[in-house]
Amino acid sequence: MATMASKIKKALNPQEDIERVTVKKGKKAYEIADSKLAEIIRSARKTNIELSALKEIYEEFKRYIINIARDNIEDEGTVTFITEEGIECKVTFGYDCIIPEEHVEEVRKILGDKFEALVRIKTKYEGTSKLIEFATDADKGGEIAKYVVVKEKSPQISFKK
Repeated sequence: MATMASKIKKALNPQEDIERVTVKKGKKAYEIADSKLAEIIRSARKTNIELSALKEIYEEFKRYIINIARDNIEDEGTVTFITEEGIECKVTFGYDCIIPEEHVEEVRKILGDKFEALVRIKTKYEGTSKLIEFATDADKGGEIAKYVVVKEKSPQISFKK
């Protein structure tokens, strides 16, 4: 039970109970008062640890299911297991066919006219972080900005202690 003095002190200094969080940006650091952020970071870290453990267990379950599915696949690409209580588990097998660059011409010769129908050609140009800076700088990149698409990636969160 709080004493009258502590209640008065708390009323006079409400910031005292607020937890501080250090913000680091490069070599600079400063503090902000945000108890909710501190609690959410702790909870998120705990949840992340729990998810990591569950992910390992889930991967074991998947390996077992996939092995049984391989035994039952035959010529189909998908196997569905249904438990007595009606839970369906569908396993779909898919394959990628990559032609190493050094073998493209040989494959082209062998396939002849069928090459275009049987092979998808993908060429991808990705800008570097320097190009992103250039394209988003109004003074420098205005001309190039209309020719590139800059999309924000999903922010990544990691924890350590």
